[in-house]
Amino acid sequence: MTTTALWKPGSVASFADAGLGSGGVNGLINGNAYQVSSVITPGVSDMFMDLSFSFGSVTTGAGSPSLNWFLMPQNQDGTTYGDGLAWNNTTTNLGLALQPPTEYGNGLPPNSFLPSKAYAPILGTVREIRTPPLTPFIIVLLNLLGNPFGTGTVLKYKLYNWSLQ
Repeated sequence: MTTTALWKPGSVASFADAGLGSGGVNGLINGNAYQVSSVITPGVSDMFMDLSFSFGSVTTGAGSPSLNWFLMPQNQDGTTYGDGLAWNNTTTNLGLALQPPTEYGNGLPPNSFLPSKAYAPILGTVREIRTPPLTPFIIVLLNLLGNPFGTGTVLKYKLYNWSLQ
């Protein structure tokens, strides 16, 4: 008997808005983090997430620019997330020394998108990001692209899983 692994749609099967709001993330300077406003609650069978993004008017800087994300699971108090820093749906200047701990960077690489060259707009989709099981979570973006985010920034997500048949 042959067993086949199949991808299955999850509780959010089509790309949905991750809650960047209308301009809240615009102007996020290099080295700063931003909490996406939507709390994502995975369903019982959701194991993976895809993130699709477009940063309309940002050009990467010199060096090794990257866009990093962190999945901050809800804590036992039901109101705080991740390491308990004040994630308040606002621009939070973390600086490079105070960026979110790596354990919230999906546990394994990749938790960053590395543009292959300097260009604008920056867009892409990152697949198969493991989600915290059965736990609501928020996404925190860390801008290490070398320049501030511009206008036209969009972040969407979808959830899914796989099964053996």
